[in-house]
Amino acid sequence: MWLIFSPLFLTIFSSTMAKNCSIAEYMKQNSTRVDLADKTCTSCWTEPCNETENITELYLSHHEIKTITPGMFTCLGNLRKLYLDNNMITSIHQDAFSKLTALEELTLEQNQLSKLTPGDFRGLHSLTHLYVMMCIVT
Repeated sequence: MWLIFSPLFLTIFSSTMAKNCSIAEYMKQNSTRVDLADKTCTSCWTEPCNETENITELYLSHHEIKTITPGMFTCLGNLRKLYLDNNMITSIHQDAFSKLTALEELTLEQNQLSKLTPGDFRGLHSLTHLYVMMCIVT
């Protein structure tokens, strides 16, 4: 008997594999709002820039994202709202949000952040709302 054919094994195996999601792949034509909630991404990217530059709202809630890296949101200069709640985020690299100069609202609630530093939010000159409830932040 091969366990690889077991539905339980396949479910467990697929949930531990990295899934990189292209934001452009989930966009509807001329859309400014992209909802990737519940797609179980472990990371994402925004290229090609010409397809993602007009996005103003991005929902990346309920994924398995663990780290926010520099360049992750490079092509989203017009983004105003970013939802990263209910992930597994433990760290934010400095300058990860530096290209998001128009961002007004950032939701990081219910993640596993243990600390936040001023460098985590470098470049967010328009930020007016930051949500970090249910994170263990020191």
